[in-house]
Amino acid sequence: MYRNIKANVYDSYRKNKDDFRAFLFRIYPEFIYKEVEKIPLEEIPVFTFHSVEPETFEEQIRYLAENRYRTVTGDKFFEIITGKVKNEENTIVLTFDDGVGSLWSVVYPVLKKYGLSAISFILPSRIVERSEHHSTLQDVWDGKAAIEKIRDRERTAPFLNWGEIRQIHKSGVIDFQSHTSYHHSVFVSDKIVDFLNPFMNINFLQSSLSPMVRKNGRDVVLDTLEYGRPIYEWAPAMRSDKRYIEDEELGNECVEFVLQNGGDSFFAQSGWRQLLKGYIRDFKRKKGNDGRFQSAPERFKEIREDLLQSKKSIESKLNKDVKHLCYPWYEGGDLSVKASKEIGFICNYWGILKDRSINRVGDDPFYVVRINNDYIHTLPGKGRESALKVFTKKFENYRNNKFQGCG
Repeated sequence: MYRNIKANVYDSYRKNKDDFRAFLFRIYPEFIYKEVEKIPLEEIPVFTFHSVEPETFEEQIRYLAENRYRTVTGDKFFEIITGKVKNEENTIVLTFDDGVGSLWSVVYPVLKKYGLSAISFILPSRIVERSEHHSTLQDVWDGKAAIEKIRDRERTAPFLNWGEIRQIHKSGVIDFQSHTSYHHSVFVSDKIVDFLNPFMNINFLQSSLSPMVRKNGRDVVLDTLEYGRPIYEWAPAMRSDKRYIEDEELGNECVEFVLQNGGDSFFAQSGWRQLLKGYIRDFKRKKGNDGRFQSAPERFKEIREDLLQSKKSIESKLNKDVKHLCYPWYEGGDLSVKASKEIGFICNYWGILKDRSINRVGDDPFYVVRINNDYIHTLPGKGRESALKVFTKKFENYRNNKFQGCG
């Protein structure tokens, strides 16, 4: 249990360390730290969201609408940042990662109500083909549903379905683009750092560990735990220029060893990790180790295929061009940027970048920076909140481990 708490604290820290660092070292744009009359015309703030709560989100959108902010979708933003069209005053971009259920139940009706738009980066591998439409805030406003049902959406159905996405897409309110195919991590060394166990979280919405492993000679992204499987040092797939492909037989043998020694109850005994490490030593002594590192061409090909699969899947489902890519966990690399250019993306969206605090006309569209949505209320306007007030609220949430998933 201690290791699980430790892991949760680590993931919370990982998600928010760049945000805290940017704030404390004044890396963020000027409007966050002090009251200014307006955003300079050559600047375009891009804000990032994940899951949202009804009251908080509507407050943010109401603030934007009352202060006459203008939102644009992907292609228009590209035209502005590349200088193809002139920017207009108070232009911002709202982006939503992962395609979670509140995009349908909360974001869509609120944006419609206030006449604003957004970009949503989705994972086609996580979306099912259903025509079912869940309740939305519009149903609450019309007296047809209780607010509790809206808040419960992501517990019962974490992601949008294609029926909901198609309806939103037809409205033009939200521009659907790519968040890669799987939002997964890869092993980057042959060093075993832990084993899958009942105290571990591999849900990519809450953890940086969403491993791709070898099963029956194929790559599989785990959605369920296989207790005992070795976990090697890992990194976000789109960031890493190397990948370690583990010995599949070794992994299977570890899973079987746990099953034969009690399954879940195996982890109730002290020293269970030492037992697994001893088993691995015996296995390697008898059979060696068939794990290997990918070659550079293999790594590039794998990244390229992931991005292309996501792009083509969304395009076929929605009959539209997909040209904008957002990196899971805000982390990409030279290989992923190169691959994205090669297959036809025109913009890459990140989180905080060291050499850029805000997007300006003329900036490289493959390095779009984004600001956490908490700072929307620091934008110039009536009812603006101070940076100190916003940051204090954020820090309290961090201490209580209430931050939403990242990337």
